[in-house]
Amino acid sequence: MAFEDLHWLDKSSEDVLRSHLESIPGSRVLLIFTYRPEFVHTWAAKSYHNQLTLHRFSNRESLEMVAHILETKDIEKTLEELILEKTEGVPFFIEEFIKSLKDLKIIEKKDNAYRLVRN
Repeated sequence: MAFEDLHWLDKSSEDVLRSHLESIPGSRVLLIFTYRPEFVHTWAAKSYHNQLTLHRFSNRESLEMVAHILETKDIEKTLEELILEKTEGVPFFIEEFIKSLKDLKIIEKKDNAYRLVRN
């Protein structure tokens, strides 16, 4: 089971989750939680707990993802800078920001290159 965005849990939901986690030892279950680094939980010391920290992409990695999504490496420099500034290396933000730019027709593809249509 996957539980996303635990950093937004209210107190009662967190209490229910903690109660269920007490029944985990010996069970054959995989739980995946996503949360921001500032989220503090009580199960870090449990024997069944493993944590994998995902870091933000570097500018190079972000632009590689942008090129993959747009299916071209020919991207106007101002567009690259805008995407880097607004998404801060978060892959989900990169994907959603590009979708929004396309949906709002703020970017266009011409001669296999992407550019800003308006600021």
